[in-house]
Amino acid sequence: MGYQTSIRPTMDLAEHTLLQACEKHYPRADGSLALHSDRGVHYRGRAWLGLTAKHNIARFMSK
Repeated sequence: MGYQTSIRPTMDLAEHTLLQACEKHYPRADGSLALHSDRGVHYRGRAWLGLTAKHNIARFMSK
C-alpha cells in the first residue's frame, strides 16, 4: 500500500502514491499487482494508463 495526503487530488499525487506502493510490494511472488481506484480524471489519463501498464498492474475502478 502507498499513501500520501494533499488538499486536492492531482496526477503527481496519484503517480507518487503508485510508485510508493510498487517499491514496497512489487514484484510479488506471482508477478501480479492489483489497483482499485475511483473514476477520477487522473486515473483515466494516458500517463496513468502507461504507468500502470509499465508496471504490469491490473486496474479496477468503482462504478
